[in-house]
Formats: sequence, C-alpha cells, structure tokens
Amino acid sequence: MTVAMTTAKTTTDGPLLLAAREKHGLSQEDMGVLLGVTQPAIAHIEAGRNKRLSKLARREVQEILSLTTETVRRRVVAAGAYERSATGD
Repeated sequence: MTVAMTTAKTTTDGPLLLAAREKHGLSQEDMGVLLGVTQPAIAHIEAGRNKRLSKLARREVQEILSLTTETVRRRVVAAGAYERSATGD
C-alpha cells in the first residue's frame, strides 16, 4: 500500500504587502493606517512571522496595487486624519 504524502504549502502575504508599499513609497506605518493595523503587524507580515492578512485586508492591498500613488497618498492622509480625530489628538 502506498501512502501519498502531501506537504502543506505555506504562503505568506508579505511579498504582496511589500510590493504595494514599495510601489507607492509608503512606510509600514502608512500601510498600517490604510489597513487599520499597527506598524509592528505590517513588519511581522512582511518578515513572514505572521503569514496571512485577512481576506478583506488582502483585497485592500490588491486594490492599492492598482491605484495611482497620488490616490494612495490621499487615502493615507484621509485615514490618518480620521485616526487623529477619533483619538482626540
């Protein structure tokens, strides 16, 4: 009897996230603002310590890749302004 062994292929979202960040010249903090996560969370995903983004965040990153840098930067500013007003800073 032959037993087929399969190896679970581990994929990470780090390369996708890094590509989106580099395309638009965003910092990890800026990307975190856009996705609603912290800078350390972005760093962990890019480094492969956290393997996956949520499905919603993955779709947002894919959308970011399709946008112009100007549009992405406007979103960062808008999201950052929202965060500051929500925290009272």
